[in-house]
Amino acid sequence: MGSLLVVATMQAGALAPSVHATVEPIKVTIIVGPVGATTANYRSRADTLAATAEAAGAVVTKVYSPDATWANVMTAVNGANVVVYLGHGNGFPNPYSATLGPERVDGWGLNRVAGIDPADPTGDGDNWSTNLAYCGEAALEGKPLPAGSPQATYCAGGPITPAPAWVMIYSNACYTPGAGETESTTPTSESTALSRVANYSRPALALNAGAYFASDIGSGSVLDKVLRNRDLGFGDIFSMASGFSAVALRTFPHPTSAGDQVWIQRTSGPGGIQSYWYAFGGDPTQTPNGGHAALSGDYIRPTVLSRTPAAGVTTASMSTTVTIGFSEPVSGVNGTSVRVRDTLSGGLYSGTVTYDPGTATATFVGAFPFQPARRYQVELSGAIGDSVGNPLLATSWSWTTTAWEVYSPWRSVRFSPASFTGYRFYTGGVVAAMKAWVVTADTVVQVSRRARIPGQPNVSGAWYFLESGPLAGWWVRERWSNTPAGFNPTLL
Repeated sequence: MGSLLVVATMQAGALAPSVHATVEPIKVTIIVGPVGATTANYRSRADTLAATAEAAGAVVTKVYSPDATWANVMTAVNGANVVVYLGHGNGFPNPYSATLGPERVDGWGLNRVAGIDPADPTGDGDNWSTNLAYCGEAALEGKPLPAGSPQATYCAGGPITPAPAWVMIYSNACYTPGAGETESTTPTSESTALSRVANYSRPALALNAGAYFASDIGSGSVLDKVLRNRDLGFGDIFSMASGFSAVALRTFPHPTSAGDQVWIQRTSGPGGIQSYWYAFGGDPTQTPNGGHAALSGDYIRPTVLSRTPAAGVTTASMSTTVTIGFSEPVSGVNGTSVRVRDTLSGGLYSGTVTYDPGTATATFVGAFPFQPARRYQVELSGAIGDSVGNPLLATSWSWTTTAWEVYSPWRSVRFSPASFTGYRFYTGGVVAAMKAWVVTADTVVQVSRRARIPGQPNVSGAWYFLESGPLAGWWVRERWSNTPAGFNPTLL
C-alpha cells in the first residue's frame, strides 16, 4: 500500500509487440485517492482494474493513497495512454456552490502529504480541511490557483502530461458520469447530468485526450474494451462495455469542446436506483490509436431540432399549424405518436398529422382553430424512431395562444342554421346589450376579430366580431355543434 509505483511486466496478449518491430507497450496509470474508510475497497477495485489491463498486454503504474500526492500523480501520469481515477469526485453543478470553481471541481482528490502521519494514522483520511487536496481542473491544466488556497500549496506545477490521444476513465467517482451524491433523495435531471459530464470531460479533452469515460457500473469493462480494440471508434467501444443501453442513450454536441459529443444515459445502477451511471465525452469516431473509424452501429437517437410554436410562447396564433423538425429522417409519425392536448379540458385536440421525409418535418393541422388564451401541449411518443430503430425520447412542450387576433383583411365565417345571439359588452365583459338572429340557411359574413372576452368563460369557445350581416357590430360566440367543421360559426 505504501509504495508509490508498481510497474507490472507486460503480459502476452492483444498489445504484445510484433517480433518484426519494436512497439511501445500501452501505459495505464491507476490513481486511488483517499476516501477514508472506503479507501481499502477502492484499492482492491484498482488492483482488479490493474489485472484487467495487464491481461490485455498493458504496463500498469499504480499510485495509491496514502502516496497519491499531486507530485507523485504528476510523475505517474506522464506519458500515460490511459489514466484511471478512483476517489472523490466533485463536479458542477453541485449543492455547494452556485458557480464553477475551477480550482476545486472536475479533478482528482489526492493526499496532501505522502505516507502515514500522527494526524492521519491510516494515511487515507479524506477531510477536505486537513487531509485531502482536491486538485481541480485548473491544476490539471496548469492554470493559476488562488493564492493561499490548499490547491496553491498542494496542487501546483501542472499541467499533467499524458500521451497524445490518451483516455481518461473515472471509476466510481461522484458527478463524473452525471449522477450526484444523493440520487435516492435528489434525483439528477438530464440537463444537470449533461452539464456535469460536459464540465468534467472538458479539461481532459482540452489536454488532448482522445476520450473521456465515466462509469459507476462497469469501468473494468470500459478499460478492457479500450485496450483490446485500438482501431474501433470510441462510440463503438462505449456501446460494447458493461452498462450500455441503446434505449436510454442520449447524445448531445459537447457545449464547450468543439467537434466533440457528450453521451449520457439514465439506467438502473447501484441499489437499483435510476440515474446517470455511465457517460462518454469526445469524438465517437476517434480510435484509441489516434485515428478515426466509422461507427459500426448507429447509436444516435433522433431528437427534436425545431418546434413551432416554440415552448413557452404565450402569443401563438389561434390558426397556428404545429410543426416539428427532427434531427434525422424518422418513421412512426402519425396521429397516435404526435398529439396536441388542450390543457384546460384535458382532451386531445382533433387534427391531421402529416410527415415530410425530405425535410424530416411533422405537421399537425387542427380540424378547427385553436381557442384564444388557451394553453396546449404537444406530445411526441417513443413510437417515433430512426431507420435503425433508435427511438425518440418521449417528449412534450406547451405554448399558449394569443387572447386577441385581428384579421386584416377581414375573414369569412359561415353560420349554419341555428339561433344566435349578438352581444355588446362593457369593460370587463359585462353584457351591455343582446340581439337575436335566427339563421335559416348557410350564411357567410365578414369578421374582423376573434378573441377571448374578459369576464366570459374561456371553456366555451372564442368570440367573433361581425362586420357584415344582421349582427354587424356585435360579438357572437362560436359554439360546438354537429356541423361538419364542429363549430358554428365556422372560420373559412
